[in-house]
Amino acid sequence: RRVIVVDANTGEYKRHWGAYGNQPDDSRTQTMASRRTADGPQPQQFNTPHCLAGADDGLLYVCDRGNQRIQIFQKDGTFVSDLFVKTAEDDGPGQAPQDMGFSRDPEQRLLYVISGGTVYAIDRETMEVTALFGRRGRQAGQFMSAHSGTLDSQGNLYVTETLDGSRI
Repeated sequence: RRVIVVDANTGEYKRHWGAYGNQPDDSRTQTMASRRTADGPQPQQFNTPHCLAGADDGLLYVCDRGNQRIQIFQKDGTFVSDLFVKTAEDDGPGQAPQDMGFSRDPEQRLLYVISGGTVYAIDRETMEVTALFGRRGRQAGQFMSAHSGTLDSQGNLYVTETLDGSRI
């Protein structure tokens, strides 16, 4: 339910925050029925913050997997914006942000989001999807359970699968 910042050299606690930069609330459990929808009210707590990535411009991107969103913060925890990841075409488990990384250009113009069966390329300035590929399946170009990824120095994207996929 929180992002915790510690000093990398000493391990000393610095600060923490929850969704929207607010104080996390551990007193109640979020149920599947209260998960975020594209048009409905937005949960005010993280539901399984699963990954984070810091951009060179100082913004911190957090995968809020259970709420199918990415929330963007300044390094001090100030909320900037969020992005709903799950689309109407997505179906089944794992169709929420699992991992993400930035393009290798100096501006890191694109955010690559791995979401179960699909990989999205999102323009960081407009937050528009510029490209996507993959769908559920076992054939070439398909993913059973895309879970993690990384970009090499050439900009090649490597995607790993978990559960039933077990592929790179």
